[in-house]
Amino acid sequence: LWVAGWPIPARSLHHQLILGQDIFLAERMDLHLVWTAGRIFLKPIPRFLLEPSFWTDHLASSQECILPYRHGLRAWALGLLYSYTALIGHESYFFIAKSKHLLPEEVDWQGWRTLVQQVLQVDDTDRKVDSRLINGELRLGRLNKIYKLSRGPFLRGYMP
Repeated sequence: LWVAGWPIPARSLHHQLILGQDIFLAERMDLHLVWTAGRIFLKPIPRFLLEPSFWTDHLASSQECILPYRHGLRAWALGLLYSYTALIGHESYFFIAKSKHLLPEEVDWQGWRTLVQQVLQVDDTDRKVDSRLINGELRLGRLNKIYKLSRGPFLRGYMP
């Protein structure tokens, strides 16, 4: 994916607005942090990802976990939260996220800071976060070209 984007964290919400990017909500995880001229797609943080019991019940990372698909789901979930630590680095950016409905309504600034500290304490982030989300922002035009080259000429692209 290095052709479509640099392996660096996403730029902050404030920076996106300075660049003239409109923020579009995207419920599809594969569109999170994909951008094109004048717009960036962001997946809102689902409420259940902020529930400790969901992580314990469904995304356990312990050695006895025998369901390999859980590792992938955990990597995506951690990646989504990790990407938001870059998007929302200051209280003013937090209020931008709230106004764009990227965070559940009940999340406050102090709760957000606590969550960010927990996410950033994850050891070996590069191995535990899905590689797609380590790459940060991806250009839609380049994704379309990659998709056409790898899938054949009769397909429209990643997203028409």
